[in-house]
Amino acid sequence: MIAMKYSFKNLLIAAAGLLLISSCKKVENEVVFLGGNAPTLTATQSQSTVINLAAGTRGNVALNFSWTNPDYKFNTGVSSQNVNYTLQIDTVGANFSSSLRQEISFSSDLSATITQDQLNKILLQMNLPFDQVVSFEVRLKSFLGTNSVALYSNVLTFQAVPFLDVLVALPTSGELYIVGGDPLLGGWQNGGTFASQNQQFNRDDLTTFSITVNLSGGDNTTDKDQYLFVPVWGSWSHKYACSKIKDQPVTGGKFGFDFSDNFPGPSAPGQYKIVVDFKLGTYSVTKL
Repeated sequence: MIAMKYSFKNLLIAAAGLLLISSCKKVENEVVFLGGNAPTLTATQSQSTVINLAAGTRGNVALNFSWTNPDYKFNTGVSSQNVNYTLQIDTVGANFSSSLRQEISFSSDLSATITQDQLNKILLQMNLPFDQVVSFEVRLKSFLGTNSVALYSNVLTFQAVPFLDVLVALPTSGELYIVGGDPLLGGWQNGGTFASQNQQFNRDDLTTFSITVNLSGGDNTTDKDQYLFVPVWGSWSHKYACSKIKDQPVTGGKFGFDFSDNFPGPSAPGQYKIVVDFKLGTYSVTKL
């Protein structure tokens, strides 16, 4: 009995030793991030010079950037993974956390060129005004994989004068109308007198139109509960529509010139405000 106890005790000690060795091996094989150097971002253009953007020179270079390698290091040596980079552009003082922040991604590059056309679209998508000096900030984010061990560069501040440009062509008529299958919209009546309400949009500014209308609401399975925007009252030559109605939210989204599908109407009856933004290429539908 004593010998058996002694033997069992030895087995427990041996098993514990094996577990300890196994545990040590796991620690030894673990890949540990040791750090890196935040990339340094530089630009050939002076931060004190105003960048004048123009439609006629949209293909010209607006900004040239270059940056240093962050030199990611692990206990197994310098990272062999490709480093990903993202240029982040935001309004001054937003600390790159605003909903309007724009990003341009690169893989394994240490430089980037942005044309006037690219920069102009970025600034307009940030809802900055055109034909006047605006300020914006740029920094570089480096990371591995999907979004691991991110490092951020210094911040550069620039000034530029955007030009009026739109993602969707403005109506050459200067006008916009809503037509649809809803009886309150005249049942696809396009021409003659308006239905029971005015179907012409108000022009709020150079790139934005809005209208407040009553809609019956429905299930959108037929064109009875759908609608379109047309630039000329009484003409079906051109229209503003969505690319795929089944994927289009009833609250709005992207639209385009002569796209194929109708817009989906709301599911509930009521009064709605529709705002069409040609600069951003989006429209919104809000129940009042």
